[in-house]
Amino acid sequence: MALTELALKNLKPKEKCYLVRDDQGLYIEVRPNGRKVWKARYMIDGIAKKITIGEYPYTTLKDARQKRNEVKGVIVTGEDRPKEEKTFGEIAEDWLATHIRVRCSLNHAEKTTYRLGRFLYPKFKDRPIGSITAPELLEILRVLQSSGRIETAHRVKQIAGQVLRYAIAIGEGERDVTADLRGALIPNVQKSLGAAKTKQEVKALMLAIDAYNGGLVVKNALWVSAYTFLRPGNVRKAEWKEVDFEAAEWRIPKHKNKTRTSVHLVPLVPQVIRIFEDMKAITGHGRYIFPSARAYAKGDVPMSENAVTAALRQMGFSGEEMTAHGFRHMATTMLYEQGWSPEVVERQMGHKVGSVLGSKVRETYDYAVLLVRSVI
Repeated sequence: MALTELALKNLKPKEKCYLVRDDQGLYIEVRPNGRKVWKARYMIDGIAKKITIGEYPYTTLKDARQKRNEVKGVIVTGEDRPKEEKTFGEIAEDWLATHIRVRCSLNHAEKTTYRLGRFLYPKFKDRPIGSITAPELLEILRVLQSSGRIETAHRVKQIAGQVLRYAIAIGEGERDVTADLRGALIPNVQKSLGAAKTKQEVKALMLAIDAYNGGLVVKNALWVSAYTFLRPGNVRKAEWKEVDFEAAEWRIPKHKNKTRTSVHLVPLVPQVIRIFEDMKAITGHGRYIFPSARAYAKGDVPMSENAVTAALRQMGFSGEEMTAHGFRHMATTMLYEQGWSPEVVERQMGHKVGSVLGSKVRETYDYAVLLVRSVI
């Protein structure tokens, strides 16, 4: 017996998933969580196939029947065969491979991959890309939001949207449901990361690093962070092959840079050269200059991303006072106060100079208050 709109509305979830047939291969799948998903069966070369059409009530009974008829009306030979809808996981992996892992920094790629696996894959990995709805995505985001991870919720929403838009671009999807979630989350108010901003604060930080006794690897990573003001990921993943002692240069390859446009050349002051020479005797046998304590013997695993932060907390600095990323804020403040040109500072920061000057990026990093002094 064919379904009606009233019958569809009255379908209630049960302990297990169950099917209710409509007509000519169309049926609706009622899941324990209350979702109702349209599917259609068809035959190709005597083999039964099925395709996901959409989700009720977003896809109405009339729409579902029309899509079923479109499938049945296709000439099922050669390129005209109806294709199985790709899953969210398949689209996401394709997007990671063609966009994120080749265009973004290694750190960004790792975080994006982690967030997909941790927050989106458990529910959506094996789901047809067209069956994902805004309400169920919001359910995931609100769990993050309620636990205080507001920024993560916004990041996960952004990733989901990018995957869905990529699906549309390659002809595997029809719409980005994250557009329906505009205003549904608490706004993510960006806070400036803690950093030493005055000469007195910088002095106190340097003295604290000098007195730190929590381990030579972490201590030297702190010194290198202060002298080079590189991104924390570049410091902890520094490799011996990147350092040229004769030229006193550190060449960070493109795939490790946030911009991924060119090698980032970092001139090394004598203090950093001495630190690297000291580290060579300790960790020179391995790949990384600052290896993880757990893989010290081989040196093939970089120091934890929390190591520098933990050391700063051990030294008594709170998150508002100093962070691992704060060395970059600290350096730009001091350099701008000393009159260094933006072109020099931003280039050494590893920013795209042409796009950074006069932008919010410079405003974020520059805490300097330039005083106009009058001569009386």
